[in-house]
Amino acid sequence: MLADPARPAGEDRARVEAWAEQDPASHQALDATLLLLRDRETCAEGLPAVVGEVRRSTLMDADAVSTTWRGWNVRTGAPEAVRCLRPAHRRDPVWGRRLERGVALAGRIPGLAPLAWCPHGEWPHVHASLPGVSLEDLLPAEDPPEGIQVARWVLLALERLGALHDRGLVHGSLAARHLLLQRTGLALAWFDPVAEVPGAPSDDLAALGRIVAALDAAHPVIQAVSPWAEAPPASVADAWRLVRGALAECLITERHRLAARARRGARGDRAARLRLAATRLARALPPPSGRCCLHAGPDGHLVLVESDGHSVRGGPAAGVPPGDLAVVYHPDQGLDAPHARLLLRAWARRDQGDPDLRARAQGEWKADDAVGEALARWLSARSRLRQAVLLLDRA
Repeated sequence: MLADPARPAGEDRARVEAWAEQDPASHQALDATLLLLRDRETCAEGLPAVVGEVRRSTLMDADAVSTTWRGWNVRTGAPEAVRCLRPAHRRDPVWGRRLERGVALAGRIPGLAPLAWCPHGEWPHVHASLPGVSLEDLLPAEDPPEGIQVARWVLLALERLGALHDRGLVHGSLAARHLLLQRTGLALAWFDPVAEVPGAPSDDLAALGRIVAALDAAHPVIQAVSPWAEAPPASVADAWRLVRGALAECLITERHRLAARARRGARGDRAARLRLAATRLARALPPPSGRCCLHAGPDGHLVLVESDGHSVRGGPAAGVPPGDLAVVYHPDQGLDAPHARLLLRAWARRDQGDPDLRARAQGEWKADDAVGEALARWLSARSRLRQAVLLLDRA
């Protein structure tokens, strides 16, 4: 019955109390959990809504001395996070130096989201950039992500966790919100808890197994990683061996598939012709040009898109140059399916967020809903063509 910082504390407390009612003998054992949930309910008391330039939104992590909050930059609208000392320790120089050392340590570990220590101002804090899109923002998906894409995520996540474990550290609270997908790979959000994190590297691997199991996608790597939620490997090295074995099995299966396809001979010719026709049709559908704000969440989370009629960029951001948005489509790279799903869901939920914020963003970007509708229709058509080509590939 672990508490999830992303879920409302009241909901967690109700579940724990219901559990205690069913098993009266467990009352004393549940005290620690109830204290943790109560702490989550009260940890925001005394904290300002805006720390530095970041408006707090949802709780990401908490320890005995500090709390970490996800939010957005009030000046640029970019997704960011802040780690604040609790009010009782706000002016304590000892804990301030401890956070400063943690930031320096994180800077020496490759693959972590960048941190900066901000000792000045009303509330000393650690500022964290959240580059890219978190895996939590992409889920749940209407259709499961491709297995090979998830395999890349798993391999990159193991690389980031390995860099952490090599220094005798553990993440301790790994969740989908800590895995940040970027054009160049994957970054890991880690905020160096002040209190010693109980557990071992296997606990981080069990958390990774739970994340992968929630994706519900079929691929040998996913089928190998999902059981880690109950029986994780002892180390990242053991995890690498299991993933390599799954990839080897995948390559053998692919080899047999290609051999069987070659034996089908003439039957494959028709699928090849259809695939060529679908590919040509996709090339004949260039993206419309323009810019728009597809969705604005109640926490200030904006989803923006810009297309020059050749390539499409978009994703959760605001007030940043269009060139910094993730590439959703490029003729040389094709369509990025996870980002395309994110944009289509954002357009479908455009009336369920903050309409005033979206209207202001439309005005600042000199955009309108007609552009958003045109881009959403084009993305939907591209997605269907892409699925048709994938089905023909497997035929």
